Order: sequence, then structure tokens, then C-alpha cells
Amino acid sequence: MDCLPPVTYEQVYFVEAAQARRQLNPIAIKPSIHGHEILWNDTGRGVLLKASHILCEYDKPSQAAAFPDRIIITLESGATITLTALDLELYYTKLKQNVAGQPDFETDQELRYYYLNTDFEA
Repeated sequence: MDCLPPVTYEQVYFVEAAQARRQLNPIAIKPSIHGHEILWNDTGRGVLLKASHILCEYDKPSQAAAFPDRIIITLESGATITLTALDLELYYTKLKQNVAGQPDFETDQELRYYYLNTDFEA
């Protein structure tokens, strides 16, 4: 389903980039879609990208009102970036070893709360 802009998702995502020209932080915080632009905060400087297409995927149709499970971004260059809703399994298998301080979390909610409410610029 195409994402309906403008929208901001109060969610944390794992970032995977195929053929992207620049290195991206693997964490996307509160992605916001405005037309063919998508921006998000991360634990560094943040990201703003121009896309040719942005697709939102939902594992459960009833979840569409909250946040997508995946946001698939096709850039004008043809590169694809996939944002996948971050949960404990993704965090522990793909992220924790590269995160400063390597914090531990017991629930998906605790993980999301940490990234949504921590000021990484301080």
C-alpha cells in the first residue's frame, strides 16, 4: 500500500540499504513522509531522502492505523532502502553489537521507548 503523506510514524525502524550511495545509520527514529520525501532522526545527524516511490507494508491490515511493519523506499537512482519495525529479535541479531553502550531491553515497548525518548544530540 502506498504511504499516505504527510504522515509521521512514532516508531523505530531498522535500516537496510541496497545499492545506496551513502552509508546510513541502521536506526531510523520517527520517519516522516511528505510527498516523495522521507526524513527520519537517528542516533547521529538524521536523514532526508527524495524517493521515486514509497511503499508501506502491514503484516496485519488492522495495524494500518498505527505504523507499517516495513517502509520500502525506492530512490530516484534505483537504490532501495527498507525500514523494518525494530523489535527485540532484530535488535539482538543485527544491531546490539554495533550500538554504543550495547543496552539491554526486555520488551519491544522498552526498546521503542528508549529510542523514541532519548536525546542522542546531548
